[in-house]
Amino acid sequence: MPKVGIDDLLVSRQASAADLDALPRKELWPQLDPVALDSVAGDFVTTLDPYTEADPVAVLGHLLTSVGNVIGPRPHARVQYDRHPARLDMAFVGRTSKGRKGLALSPVRHVLAQVRPDWARARIKTGLSSGEGLIYHVRDPREELRSVKKNREMVQKAVLVDAGESDKRLLIIEPELAVVLKRMGAEGNSLSGVMRQAWDSGDLSTLTKNAPMTATGAHVSVIAHITEEELRRSLTETERANGFGNRFIWLLVRRSKVLPAGQPVPEHQLQRLIHDVDLAISAAQRVDEMKRTPGADRYWSDIYPSLSAEEPGMVGAILSRAEAQVLRLSVIYALLDRSEQIRLPHL
Repeated sequence: MPKVGIDDLLVSRQASAADLDALPRKELWPQLDPVALDSVAGDFVTTLDPYTEADPVAVLGHLLTSVGNVIGPRPHARVQYDRHPARLDMAFVGRTSKGRKGLALSPVRHVLAQVRPDWARARIKTGLSSGEGLIYHVRDPREELRSVKKNREMVQKAVLVDAGESDKRLLIIEPELAVVLKRMGAEGNSLSGVMRQAWDSGDLSTLTKNAPMTATGAHVSVIAHITEEELRRSLTETERANGFGNRFIWLLVRRSKVLPAGQPVPEHQLQRLIHDVDLAISAAQRVDEMKRTPGADRYWSDIYPSLSAEEPGMVGAILSRAEAQVLRLSVIYALLDRSEQIRLPHL
């Protein structure tokens, strides 16, 4: 019988679980396509790579998600009446400590702290526990009717009781996604629903009777870390089916190399990255609706059937927003290139 490689199995889509299990484990590890490392994003990852044990995939994912949050909700692509801004939720799956998931965040956060210090200081949070808690950090101003004396008479007047949050950007870092998934399983917890609202539109609300809160135009992105074992155990059928799981991009990561010394990136190279990211974020503030160039549009027509094809089981549940995820990724790649259009390389 001829030897069958992983590429043959994946292309044919006829592989059974037994076929895949029979292959050497190292062949199963997914390889990042080099085109993912084009432009500023690629320069960032390849410049950093010799100085970090983090997986290049993890560095890239942390960069795309974080930069997309800094940019905010204004630049967007449109599908009929739905806006798709530079807003991503990414989950990094790897071994505890040895996966170097947290190490991938460190240089991204350092660079963005130089570029946008106010954002880095105030708009990064951790500790997801409830939908109400998430809304609080992007909440709208709230007024209440109060009785006040006017011309010797008591009248009702709207009084500002909560100034709300003026900056609607929020990057949530969750180093223990399994804990969050467990909280979601608690009766009455609204977190899953609010996180889905945040990915979709950014208009958030709960039905809490005593202290209702709303947020409009919120731009919430999530970076989460989890091990493979925790993911299999914690992601319930409910979260797969209700659309929570497919609003995340799931990336498998591992330590890329062993660097005992842990040297920092040389200052001249770091300053170049800071400069390029700064220019990209500044240019993005002038962008509104983004459209594909004719070449990118033709390619989108070619790949759309496979992106939107239905898959069975858990794979189908997790990948059922593939076309929307690809669209949002192309928006961020274009913005990093300081382009107001989505060109073929971005797609």
